Amino acid sequence: PDQERERTAGNVTQVHIMSKREEYPGDDNYSSVNHVADALETPATAGHDAEADPFAEETGSEPKSVPETPDQESGMVGAATKSSGAKRRKGKKPISELAPLEFSGRFAGGLRADLLRRVPLYVSDWTEAFTGGNCMKTTASICFLFFACLSPAVTFGAAFADATDNQLGVIETIISSGMSGVIYSFLSGQPLCILGATGPELAFTVVFYEICQSMEVDFLAARVWQALWCSLF
Repeated sequence: PDQERERTAGNVTQVHIMSKREEYPGDDNYSSVNHVADALETPATAGHDAEADPFAEETGSEPKSVPETPDQESGMVGAATKSSGAKRRKGKKPISELAPLEFSGRFAGGLRADLLRRVPLYVSDWTEAFTGGNCMKTTASICFLFFACLSPAVTFGAAFADATDNQLGVIETIISSGMSGVIYSFLSGQPLCILGATGPELAFTVVFYEICQSMEVDFLAARVWQALWCSLF
């Protein structure tokens, strides 16, 4: 297309020069330089005037647009970003239609979506464990987990009693393990969390008790505030 445009412009220039020579046949002052200058000033060779461009009329092509300035480009990008953001806000899915790992863009959207998915099945999760052929498996699992949770509670309870001068002992660890296990089983979504006492917890409790003794702070009161801090924050 560029070569055809140049060829067309050259033909128009030659025709213009010939017409000027016929118009001034006896004028010696109108030299070939004047012919060329007049030809270059014609609209056909200007390039930016699409109406007088014969190539644009033949092919129907539009004139080239003027490049945007940096300010105009940044304004266009900002407007496009705002419009796309508004479309995303308007096109948010309902929480009930979100996939398990899909980003919701709302406060606690994933948690609310999980609750909406699990609430219809909450009762059946408990009743189906004791219906059909699941009753024997469920009973065996309950007996196994009872002793699996009771054994570390007794063992670490004795260690807590030695380290804290009997301020924490076996009874406290059994009660805490039972209460946390029941609450967690009713409200949690997976059973893989360790709820009973462990070695790292014993080491932390021993160090915490020594700090309370050195600062002359009541150990059980400080333990309550420490538990509230860990659970809330």
